[in-house]
Amino acid sequence: MTKELEAEVPPWAWPAASLTLRSCRGPACGRASRPEGRRTVKNDSAIVVLGAGKGTRLKSERAKVLHEAAGLPLLAHVLRAARTLRIPTVVVLGHQAKLVEPIAKPYGAATLLQQPQLGTGHALRLALAKLPRRTNHVLVLPGDAPLLRTETLKALLQTHRATAAV
Repeated sequence: MTKELEAEVPPWAWPAASLTLRSCRGPACGRASRPEGRRTVKNDSAIVVLGAGKGTRLKSERAKVLHEAAGLPLLAHVLRAARTLRIPTVVVLGHQAKLVEPIAKPYGAATLLQQPQLGTGHALRLALAKLPRRTNHVLVLPGDAPLLRTETLKALLQTHRATAAV
C-alpha cells in the first residue's frame, strides 16, 4: 500500500479496503479508485489527549501525566496505544508543559498549550481548532490512563463509525 493510501485508510481497515491506484494525469493523479460495490474508508478521525491537569488529588507537585507506571510516564502509555491508529493526535498541555511536551513529540503527537486552564471543555475546544478540517470523529482520551489498549481504541472507533454516533 502506498503512503498516499495509508494516509486515507486507517490501518484497521487495510485488509477490507481493497483500494487500487489508477494511472492518471492532472490534479486527480494519485487518488485512490475503488472497485465497484466497495466503499472507500476515509481517515476522518483524530485523537485528543487531555494532559493539562495538575493532578491535585495525588498531592504532588508533578503533573499527573508525568507520574510513571512500568517505567514510563502515564502519558507515554496512552500515546503508545493511540499511535498505531495512525490518525492525527493532539495533546493538550498545561501544568508543567515544558516537561510534558518532550514525552508527546516522539509519538508524533502535536501539542497545544491551554493557557489559562479553564477546564476540560475549554481544552477540547482549543484542540478541535487544531485538528484537520476533514475530522468527523474525535476520540477524547485522558492522559493518565496507562491501561488503555490499542484494541480498545480500534473497537471504540469502529463502533462509533458503524452506529453513526455523534
